[in-house]
Amino acid sequence: MGAVQSQRQASGCSRLRVFFELQCFWKEGQKHWHASDMEKVISLWEVHASARSRSRHDARRERLEQRKRWEEDKMRRQAEAEQRRTHRREQRAERDRHRAHRREQHRAEAEQRRAHTREQRDADKRKRAEDKDHNRCSRQKTKQRLKARTQLRALICSALQTARSSWQKWLRQTWKVEELPDGVQLAKLRFEHDCACSVLTLQDGSSRHGPLRKSIREAETDLADLRALQRSKGDAAACTELE
Repeated sequence: MGAVQSQRQASGCSRLRVFFELQCFWKEGQKHWHASDMEKVISLWEVHASARSRSRHDARRERLEQRKRWEEDKMRRQAEAEQRRTHRREQRAERDRHRAHRREQHRAEAEQRRAHTREQRDADKRKRAEDKDHNRCSRQKTKQRLKARTQLRALICSALQTARSSWQKWLRQTWKVEELPDGVQLAKLRFEHDCACSVLTLQDGSSRHGPLRKSIREAETDLADLRALQRSKGDAAACTELE
């Protein structure tokens, strides 16, 4: 370029002004420079290319660091998610163990209640059976006592009837009466029931015996006389008469 300018100057021509223009089509966009010196244009392009290279290197490094941070965040999130899942699994396992323990406990309590109910039912059944046996034995004993009492009453009545018949027979044979009159009783002179006497009842409820007689009729006569005297003159006169 310097030789061309010298020849033009020697020939008397005007100075030639030459401009160089450099256009670059980058991925980021179009870029162009123009200058009169080719070396300056090339140096500008080199400076821009170097700056672009550094920028692209920085951008790549930033992307790598960003990707690394994203990977780290992803791994951290995955670790936290796995930790949460593990914690949830442990919680579910603990809940399942607790529920299983509660079920076992409830099953054991239910079995104990059923066993207690069976024992209570068996005890009630045994008690009812014992009560039934006791009631049956009591009824049997009551029946036996009633039967024995009835038999004893029958024996007593039979004995009393026999004694009464014997007494009445003896009275008929000995004293010529079926029963002793009211206010007359038998007494002892030499041996038992060998005489009769009257029995006077006073106002105070006490009784006084009359004289001994050989017959019932005489004792009745004495009783009639004493009662008449008691009615007319009182107990004192009747007692004086008995003395």
